[in-house]
Amino acid sequence: MLWALCLAPAVVTALKGHLALFVAGFLTIGAVWLIAALRLARPNSPWARRRYDEEKTQRSRERYPDVVAAQL
Repeated sequence: MLWALCLAPAVVTALKGHLALFVAGFLTIGAVWLIAALRLARPNSPWARRRYDEEKTQRSRERYPDVVAAQL
């Protein structure tokens, strides 16, 4: 049961495109995953493409302009 509490935020963190925070979660025994799961996803992540409407996608593009520029 305890592994499920750590696994869910880890999966959400990876789907949101926060790969560095995903790796850091292993070092902090999952504490970083809880924080990263609540943060705004990167605009090109699977999470953002499936779940964000236009307003939230725009906020994500403003927060991560380097990711958007890299795609163009």
